[in-house]
Amino acid sequence: MKKYFFISNRQSGKTHLAIYEFMKDPDNSLLIVYDNKQIKNILDKKVIPDKFLDRIFHYENFSSKIMGRSFKIVIFDDYLLTNTEFRSEIDINIHAANVEKIYCFSTPSKLYDKNVLDFVTQVKKDKRILIVEEYMSKNQLLIEINDLKIKTSAQLHNEIWDLYYNYLTDPETKIIHDKFFYNERIFNLENVSYFPDIERELTELKGEFIKN
Repeated sequence: MKKYFFISNRQSGKTHLAIYEFMKDPDNSLLIVYDNKQIKNILDKKVIPDKFLDRIFHYENFSSKIMGRSFKIVIFDDYLLTNTEFRSEIDINIHAANVEKIYCFSTPSKLYDKNVLDFVTQVKKDKRILIVEEYMSKNQLLIEINDLKIKTSAQLHNEIWDLYYNYLTDPETKIIHDKFFYNERIFNLENVSYFPDIERELTELKGEFIKN
């Protein structure tokens, strides 16, 4: 299965690119968006013919819509805003539907520890079974991996599962993350009052998803 993951900052045209990918082959594609408000915004643009509107829906009813159906291409908008449990459910249904290509478009929702991200990617590449509790009790080194802050076991546990059920760490995923695609006006904003914490500023304005 081919997977493409486009990561950029806010208001950089990600939804337009998702619609573009959908319209390249609407007979064989599904477009999954974050909520009903986003669906309404897409419908208001009137770029998608009415006969394909049943192939556009939001994350909450994804499982019921895809069950028993087969599609070659699935396109996710705002993929990183979903939670771990939901992404696990997505993956089960994707494999059952015999999907050939996946496109993810998203602004980051958090900053990941690169060491943990690389670890999870390698686990998936080696097709190893990940049992977090057992691993953590035997190897304290991973628990110590972080920047200046020390992660607790619970924090590490959550981050590993967040990345494990995430197309971001699939070895076959092609990540497209380049400032060429950014909204420069958003990127260059400084001292934004409604972003009181640095992590939100780095993810939403700067489009970063890995801690420095």
